[in-house]
Amino acid sequence: MMTIAMKPKRLTTSCVSAEPVRIPLIFWCPLFSNHQSSVTGHQREGDGRVTTGASTRSVSKIAAIATAAALVALLSILGTWAAQSYFATINRAEERAIASVKIVASHASWIHQMGTQTVRRIDDALRLTDLRFDGNIRDMDVATQGLPTGVQAYVVDDEGRTLYSTDPEIKPVDITDRDYFTAVRDGQIEYVSSLLISRLNGDQIFVFSRRIVREGRFMGAIMVSVPAEITWPIWETVDLGGDYAISFVRDDGMLVARYPLPETTLDMSGYILFTKYLKEAPSGTYFADASPMDGVKRLVAYRRVEDPPSSP
Repeated sequence: MMTIAMKPKRLTTSCVSAEPVRIPLIFWCPLFSNHQSSVTGHQREGDGRVTTGASTRSVSKIAAIATAAALVALLSILGTWAAQSYFATINRAEERAIASVKIVASHASWIHQMGTQTVRRIDDALRLTDLRFDGNIRDMDVATQGLPTGVQAYVVDDEGRTLYSTDPEIKPVDITDRDYFTAVRDGQIEYVSSLLISRLNGDQIFVFSRRIVREGRFMGAIMVSVPAEITWPIWETVDLGGDYAISFVRDDGMLVARYPLPETTLDMSGYILFTKYLKEAPSGTYFADASPMDGVKRLVAYRRVEDPPSSP
């Protein structure tokens, strides 16, 4: 899995999880049928020596012991081979997961920087602009050039009314109850939301927002809305095979994005990743008996993503 760190609410952790490899341990054990001959009495040979049943039983016993010893040795060799193969496979799976989570962390860091740098650039571009609402929604292409497909930017006034947008399908929606608006309205400079459902198109999104302040007064907010499907190319690039998943999680445990797309958001603050593993190390692997999202047993690699430099 994966995490990106920011003060609540910022992206904090990225994770890659893959199904553990199962190796059947095959032991071959032949069945022996011992036919024991019993010689009773005495048999006299031509030279006068006597052969008894006891000597025959002694030979059979030695043969049985030798066979048993060979079987034990065979089972020991097979067991050692199977154990070595199992642990070697686990080690390879861990190495792949660790390498993959580095890729995911790099992408997560890029997405975070894209969002935060965009809201800062828009803030600078609007520094001399009249932010009073006049009923018109203006374009801001110059300040938002180069945004990935599906990423939209919005500027609202202090009452949440849209002033600027890059979204051609923009329509009036109430965002004053959304945490990405209330957080910056109440004093936080920047914020990253958890996973949300867009009120414009019903898609899964997460939002970067920034407080607009002019002469010490709150004038509105800048938002960059990112579709959760932006994680799909990352998932495809990693391609661990099987039922694996990648996740972005905030440092307070709230799910920001996941692929395959989840049915709902998730609070992972009480999950072992946050209660144990991230407290012990900023990156690592562990086996999850059941994913908190879908209940699947997986090998999990996680990595905390460092904050990008703060704005001046």
